[in-house]
Amino acid sequence: MNQVKKDQFTAVAMLALLLLLTSVMVVNLDKFSSPAATSFGEVIGIAKNPSNAKGLLVVNVETNLTLLPKSSGSVEVGNQGLLDEPVRDLYVSVSNIQNGSRSVSNLTNTAGQVVFSLASSKYEVEFVDWRLNFTKVSVEVLAGEITSLRAYVNATGFFAQSFNIIDQYSSNYALSWEQVYIQVSSEQIVTGVGANTFIATSGDSLATVLNTGNFTDLTSASIVGSLQEENFDWVNVQVGSPVPIQSIQSMQLLLMNVTFKVESS
Repeated sequence: MNQVKKDQFTAVAMLALLLLLTSVMVVNLDKFSSPAATSFGEVIGIAKNPSNAKGLLVVNVETNLTLLPKSSGSVEVGNQGLLDEPVRDLYVSVSNIQNGSRSVSNLTNTAGQVVFSLASSKYEVEFVDWRLNFTKVSVEVLAGEITSLRAYVNATGFFAQSFNIIDQYSSNYALSWEQVYIQVSSEQIVTGVGANTFIATSGDSLATVLNTGNFTDLTSASIVGSLQEENFDWVNVQVGSPVPIQSIQSMQLLLMNVTFKVESS
């Protein structure tokens, strides 16, 4: 009889101990569950509103060329690849304005486009190419948005009716302080205001020069005046570097203006 009571007491004690351990575990689980739930909620909140998420910067470069021939009138070059055509293999560099670091750089593809994935910030985009006059443009990239930067190279080429170089020192060079006169039709307005000015003397097509970006075929110049005649204008040009007179095969005047357009979506 005593043994039965002893066994019953032992069973009750074990049951009480089991209930106590269960309650302690529930309390501890409650303590651990709240922070876990809070942390999970914070992760979801960050995912919905990411402070470190990235946006896209899409850069497109296009060019068009209008050729003004020896006779009056104009010809737009489209089939030869320079009327609203993309500029490929153009080097684009992007720097973070806020910390001054160079983030990324790349070449435009065959569509004249290059895409950068960037953290939300303000950036400076540099077009490392003479056709865009090494211009820098500031843009802002926002997380989850697409910033579009379009660059347009608008070029006008003038074929010279004739040209005259005042070689005052008989050096056989057109020098930077000497005068070069290029004769164009009086119907063709040549001002050069706000434009990058070049002369082409190799006889190569201006379309080819712009398409390949081969700067060696061009000489930088500036328009300093003009002389008017009955049917023609003489455009007074000074070259930026010496040009061997005997190497001149023809004379073409190239004016280039660059415009930019920034949009976000």
